[in-house]
Order: sequence, then C-alpha cells, then structure tokens
Amino acid sequence: MGPPSTKVNLGSGSPNGTLGGRDNAAQPVQGVKLGVAGGTGPLNSTGRVAGPVNLGQAAPPPMPKPVAPTAVSGATPPKVLYKPKPEYTDEARKLHLEGTVYVKVRVTASGAVQVLGVSSGLGHGLDEAAVRVVQTMKFSPAMQNGQPVDWSGVVNVGFQML
Repeated sequence: MGPPSTKVNLGSGSPNGTLGGRDNAAQPVQGVKLGVAGGTGPLNSTGRVAGPVNLGQAAPPPMPKPVAPTAVSGATPPKVLYKPKPEYTDEARKLHLEGTVYVKVRVTASGAVQVLGVSSGLGHGLDEAAVRVVQTMKFSPAMQNGQPVDWSGVVNVGFQML
C-alpha cells in the first residue's frame, strides 16, 4: 500500500498526459488571471454550503394541461346519462394498446350529440371506436339561467384491457 499521498496530480485523462506527443491538459492563457493565490472568493468562503449544480440542461417541458370543456360562462355542463363501454379492435388487442381518445363534441340544447372530431387519438381503429361510442352516448343538456343551451367540449373515451 505505501505511505499516504501528499501530492495530487490531476492530469488530462490521456495515457501519459499526452495525445499525439503533445500535452492535452488545460493550458493557461497568457494575460488571463485564474484566481488569486490564497484568495477567499465567495465560492471558497468558509460557511458556504454547496447548492444544486446547474448543468445547463433545459427544464423538462411542462405536462400538458388536461383538456377542459369549453362551456358558456355561468352554465352548468351537460350530464352524461348513458355511456357504453368502447369495443377494442383486434389489432389494438394484439398490441395490448391502452390509453384515452379525446373526442370533440357539441351537445345541443335538445341533448343531441354532434361529433366534431378527434383531438387526440390512439390509432389502430380505436379512434373510430371512440367516435362510435360518443355518437351513442346520451346527455342531459347544459343549462344556463335555467334554460338548456348548446355546449362544446371534449369527451374522454378510455381504453383499458382487462
């Protein structure tokens, strides 16, 4: 094992500290001071507690906000009276695909459902299955000041294998 070290030599990481016969360790730049001998700058002060290290990485993007219905101000949204379970396609079942299809709809003042499109889908036939389910759903209309009104929003159709 030998005696304890009294000197540490931090090299460049290359064998023998050279690359192609030339020392590739950090080299001083003429005219640039790299600190003051015996200095006590803010990063070296006693009592300083190390904080988190910023590696310059971008923060992850924020999670998407849940799709909220666009309802008339002061109105109560429609209530779901009947929502059948969606059917899996053979292709989606083979892939063990699960998730949610978001279907844009308009529920009229009479309670009729109009599908406006799919805002976010899963593919493999599940988007079409979600649209078929939404078309068979039954709603009581949205209300405003005691009167039925048209309402536009999003219906979430979940696909989960059992």
